Amino acid sequence: FNIFLGVVSMILGVVELIGVLLSAVLLLAGGYVYADRALNSGKPLSLFVKSVFSGTFMLSCLLLEFLVLEIVNIVDAELRHLLWRESLRVALFNISVFLPGCICASLVQNWSVSTRTKWVVGISMFLLFEIGFVMMESRREFSRIFSINGSISRIGVVGVTTIAILSGLGAIYTPYKFVRFFRQEVSPVCVYYIYVRVLYICVCGCLFCLVRTLAHARLFCLSYKWNNFAHNLSGKGIC
Repeated sequence: FNIFLGVVSMILGVVELIGVLLSAVLLLAGGYVYADRALNSGKPLSLFVKSVFSGTFMLSCLLLEFLVLEIVNIVDAELRHLLWRESLRVALFNISVFLPGCICASLVQNWSVSTRTKWVVGISMFLLFEIGFVMMESRREFSRIFSINGSISRIGVVGVTTIAILSGLGAIYTPYKFVRFFRQEVSPVCVYYIYVRVLYICVCGCLFCLVRTLAHARLFCLSYKWNNFAHNLSGKGIC
């Protein structure tokens, strides 16, 4: 009976592993199709760029999938921990080594200099990035620098800073960039109608001010005339 349970658990583990690998293949294909269709803005992307994007997309979605599997607890615990550990290692290598190398290579690719100079500048930029990434660790221990915990903590600091910068930039740039999608179209008739209303309000305001000014002037003249009349009467001893 124990042998039978062991065989059944092994078969279930193989089925779960096949399901995870199948989901990874589907995510990889979905990322490739998205890069080919949505990110192709007039200029076709190279196969390498689409492959890098689809791989990074697959790793991100796999980490989210493993988190969901950890919550619902439908996969074997040992298999989940194994998938978590290996996926994190691949994702950390991709973020901290592979993608910075690709970025440095793409920056110096179109420079009009010799190939040797491109290699020297690209490798120098890559080494500067890696040295800065390692120096962010407060505990300068070999086991801490190259551990998963240390790498995740440094990537978290860089990620939070990058998200803050991009959020601030987007909050300022986006309203001015996409305001045309939210503004209402104004016809020339509406503009003429508003012009007539503004002109009517200005004319009415000017007339109102003129009438009030004349009324105040009339009252001032009447009060001045009445004061002179009263002064004359008091001078003659009538009042």
